Amino acid sequence: MKARAPESQTPQTSNLPTFKYRPVFLAGLRNIFSWWKADSETKEMLSIALLAKNSVVLLSGTYGVGKSTFIESVMKVFFSDIYEQQVKPIARIRDTLTEFDVLLYIDIAKLRQGIEQVEPRPIVTSPFKFFNELQRGNPRLYNSLLSLFAEKEVEYRGRVFKSKPFIAFADRNPHDVSSHEIPKALWDRIDAHLYIRVLDITETYELLTSKYVRTYTPRIVDALPKLLTSDKMLEIWNDVDKVVVPEAITLFLSLIAGSFTCAHVDRSVTEPRYRLPCEQCQYRGELCFKVREIWGTRWAESTIKFAKARAWLYGRPMVQLEDVLFVLPYTLNHRLVLRPEIEAAYPNKIEFVKQEVIEKAIKVKKDVWIKAIKAYLAALNGDENAKRELEQLAERDVVVLKLYRKLKEETEQPYNGFEKLLASVGGGTQ
Repeated sequence: MKARAPESQTPQTSNLPTFKYRPVFLAGLRNIFSWWKADSETKEMLSIALLAKNSVVLLSGTYGVGKSTFIESVMKVFFSDIYEQQVKPIARIRDTLTEFDVLLYIDIAKLRQGIEQVEPRPIVTSPFKFFNELQRGNPRLYNSLLSLFAEKEVEYRGRVFKSKPFIAFADRNPHDVSSHEIPKALWDRIDAHLYIRVLDITETYELLTSKYVRTYTPRIVDALPKLLTSDKMLEIWNDVDKVVVPEAITLFLSLIAGSFTCAHVDRSVTEPRYRLPCEQCQYRGELCFKVREIWGTRWAESTIKFAKARAWLYGRPMVQLEDVLFVLPYTLNHRLVLRPEIEAAYPNKIEFVKQEVIEKAIKVKKDVWIKAIKAYLAALNGDENAKRELEQLAERDVVVLKLYRKLKEETEQPYNGFEKLLASVGGGTQ
């Protein structure tokens, strides 16, 4: 099927974000991080996570590093109306709990009368959700969480309980002996995953001094003000939605995705017993050699969502490549299934993404990829010189080679019978 050149992007000023609540949002961050200590990159990514509507963020770390403290601090500062509720949207997960213990409530008194009355717990409908110790769940609970994360709803016997737009935080200790394996399907519904490390010497000193010398405030949450409500946060999320994503960004992300696919075989449709001849492949040094499985595009959609949030955080109405590269390690790491010997060489997969994907692949190839993007978009508009340029660039990079092959397929192959059928159909009736 012949490709149609994308339309030019000319956003109207009236549709751009207003940044109305950005000053008070930054003030809230300043309050939290004056008490809660971490490295600057972790604090920035956590700040971005608060701005991404309908996102799920998992914090990993050992005991006592402040995962729960940060999440409860966020609830008080930015969701003060929810923090003041008697029953807060917090699920403290244990392996013996079912969806009724975590997500739903059944009226036992009425059940004894033969009447089954089921209602959602606050964590289902709330715009702020906290799942404590996610790894302690069980398959039955994980299936229910998958529906909540993916569809923004929980269904029970034909009744559907929908959530408001939300942000959900979960935490886990990856070394907890009570841990269970989180299913891959649930991992793929987690938009971002980051580690909260143990404080270093100066951070420990600053925290202890603030809590026990300058003041006596054992609980950080008690020292924080209530600045915003869930309604105001919804306005912020809607404002973040207005941040513009340039077409070049979506194509650049597509090239990143292409770097994990094989140049010879579509691995997404191979059976488990099939073995690629990677050891003899001419592209053995590429990223595709280092991964075992290829997942879909949810990581790219999460990346766009968080890149828009980062642009808003810095007061910019349009996403830049730097936004994408900043959030990528956190939106991609948990969706990668690496070769065992590759995974063993890095302390965690965030570091793999930073070193192998960004430093050794993206930054090395960036200039070629940008030229390829411009040539591809021009070639779609019929520019033959651009098509020849893309062909030349394809000789230098395997990802551009895949893009060039796709261009030829889109522009040179004739319609098959089915494509002719679709092309002959006019617009649908109202």
